[in-house]
Amino acid sequence: METAERSQAAVFDLDGSLLSSDKNISPRSHAALSACRDRGVRLAFATARPPRAVAEYGLDAYGPLICYNGARYLLPGSAILRRHCLSRQLLTELCAFIRARLPGFLINVEVDDLWLACGDIEAHDFFGDWLGPRSASLGELCAAEAEKLFLLDFPELDALRAAFDSRCVIHATDSGRLLQISACGAGKEAAVAELCRAWGIPPSVLICFGDDANDAGLFRFVRDSGGAAIAMDNAIPELKALASRITASNDQDGVALELEKLLGS
Repeated sequence: METAERSQAAVFDLDGSLLSSDKNISPRSHAALSACRDRGVRLAFATARPPRAVAEYGLDAYGPLICYNGARYLLPGSAILRRHCLSRQLLTELCAFIRARLPGFLINVEVDDLWLACGDIEAHDFFGDWLGPRSASLGELCAAEAEKLFLLDFPELDALRAAFDSRCVIHATDSGRLLQISACGAGKEAAVAELCRAWGIPPSVLICFGDDANDAGLFRFVRDSGGAAIAMDNAIPELKALASRITASNDQDGVALELEKLLGS
C-alpha cells in the first residue's frame, strides 16, 4: 500500500469516479481531497467534460483541471494554456464521412468552452445543463478550432475507426453511446506527463482513478511508470484489466477510501 511519501500526486477522473451517480462529490471525498492537499499531495482532475461543466464543483481550489480528455489544460503556477485542436482539414473530412453515411446526423464540437451543434439538437438531456449547444452550420463547424468532436449513439463506429483511427484519438464511452474524437497528441496521459514535469516529480509517484475507456491511456502511463492505477468497482472490464487494483464504486466513496488509506487515516 502506498504511503504519503511515495504517492506525491493523485489524478482523478470525474464522471463514474470522483462523482457519484447523481453527479455530486460526497462530503467524505471533499474531506479526503482537502486532507491530501494539506499534506502536500499534488492533485489534478482529468475529465472529458468542458471547463464550464467542471466549474460548479470548485475543484480548481485543489489543483489543475484537465478537460476534453486532455485537449485543454492550464499548467500549474503559470498562465500557459495548452489547447490541442483537430485540424480543419481533418474536421472537414470527419464531418463529410458522418454526413455521407447519415445525412442530418447531429454533429457536435467543443470550441474554447463553447458547444456548437449542427443538426437536430435532441441530445441535450444526455449531457445535463452544460450551457448547451449553439446551433451552427456545417461550414462553421468545419472552420472551428475544435478541441473535441462528439457524437451520441453513432451506429457506424467500426467504419469510422477504420477510416480515421490513425489520424486522431477516438474514445467510445458511456456504454458505447458517446463517441469522442480528439487530435493526436491529446490525451489525459500526455497532459499528466506535462504536469509532472511542471511539478518536478516523476510519474512513479502518481496514483490515478478512472472508470471508462478514455482513462485507459492514463492507466497505462501511470502503471508502466511505476505508479498506481486504481479502477473503480463500476469501471468497464477493459479498464479493470489495466488497473493496479480495484477500489469501491463511485457511489461507495471508492476514491475517498483510497485517499484515506494513502494518508494513513
